[in-house]
Amino acid sequence: MKADSVWKNRDFMLLWLGNGTSLLGTNSARIAYPLLTLAETGSPVAAGWVTFAGALPNILVQLPAGLNADTRNRRRTMAVCQAGGLATAAVMVTLGMLDVSWFLPAVITLVFVEGCFLVFFQLAETAAIRDVVREDQRPTALSLYEAQTHATVLLSRAVGVVLYGVMRWLPFLANLGSYAVATLTLGMVDGRRMNPVGHPDTADSPPSEGLRRGVTWLWHEPFLRITNFLFGATNMLWQCMILLFIVSATQDRQPTWVLGLLLAGSGIGGLVGAAAAAHLSALFSARRIVVLALWGWTLCATAVAATGHPAVQGIAWFGIGGIGALSGVAVGLYRVEATPSPLLGQVSGASGILPNGAVPLGGLLAGYLLAALGDTATAWALAGTMLALAVTGTALLTAMRPTGTRSPAEEPPKSPWPHGQSR
Repeated sequence: MKADSVWKNRDFMLLWLGNGTSLLGTNSARIAYPLLTLAETGSPVAAGWVTFAGALPNILVQLPAGLNADTRNRRRTMAVCQAGGLATAAVMVTLGMLDVSWFLPAVITLVFVEGCFLVFFQLAETAAIRDVVREDQRPTALSLYEAQTHATVLLSRAVGVVLYGVMRWLPFLANLGSYAVATLTLGMVDGRRMNPVGHPDTADSPPSEGLRRGVTWLWHEPFLRITNFLFGATNMLWQCMILLFIVSATQDRQPTWVLGLLLAGSGIGGLVGAAAAAHLSALFSARRIVVLALWGWTLCATAVAATGHPAVQGIAWFGIGGIGALSGVAVGLYRVEATPSPLLGQVSGASGILPNGAVPLGGLLAGYLLAALGDTATAWALAGTMLALAVTGTALLTAMRPTGTRSPAEEPPKSPWPHGQSR
């Protein structure tokens, strides 16, 4: 059966549609959180703390969420997380309609708790995708999830702002509705295939050993270890570039719609990259895709530094998003195929710490760079750093294996399990 038959896979489509609905509501609310905080407190610092609280779970709970995905019923975990998200959204709707003195600590707490539920849900779902699709369907399935991520981010930025403009609590009501829809679709999924396989060493091992297991496996897998550091570093650069665009547009007095179109470029590029990812991942090795991605990013970063014209920067930002989606699918597919099934959640959790943790750190670094160097020098500093990463990454990936042995990243990944045991 062809890989595109994933469209006829009922359980996968229910997961995919429910996840997309939930992401659209959650990301719309996340755009509105700092807007509402700024309106209530008048403090950009308070808005920054709310944004940071939403990103913090991506650093703190990746490992326990990964362990949970490998040791607990995945469908039940996803259902609990959706119910928790539904509850936090309901409280936020109520809070948005009231005038309370404890607004800021309440919002910070709600954003953090919702973020924790989201991380646990996403890692359980990552493992569940492999449970419900065949091996030949995985490239298409992962590409669809990557495209969905970019599409919902692109749409939610506009939807969240528009809904907030109509009524300030409306984005949170939409988030509540999205959780309800996602809970309904999840309830229609056959959960019998989502039970964890179980690791032979977990029976009597303490939880701390389970938390280390994913990190240890990731560290000893050269390709995933190297790409994890590379993606963490590039994520930090892209956060710096976003703030660079905002500062440059403000200084040049550009219309807000110009900045909006520029920033939307990465989302559009991500859709294009994700659409091509399944086909290209079947033709080229994950290692080759990552090496080409590093040099493609270098070219785009250099174009941003060489010109201040928003059209050129928008095209470069489009390229950065497209390359990111393509390389993300390639590495994600490699990780899904190369990781033993009982460890997939733990390895996925460990893989998310550095790339996700780099996002808030990149925003913090960008402020200091722009204050010290200015926008032009900062742009060239980012391009130079990207060039250094491309040179270093290419050297590391090329020297990844001893001479005379074969690296599994040299070709499109094959299932490490015997025939008939891929799930």
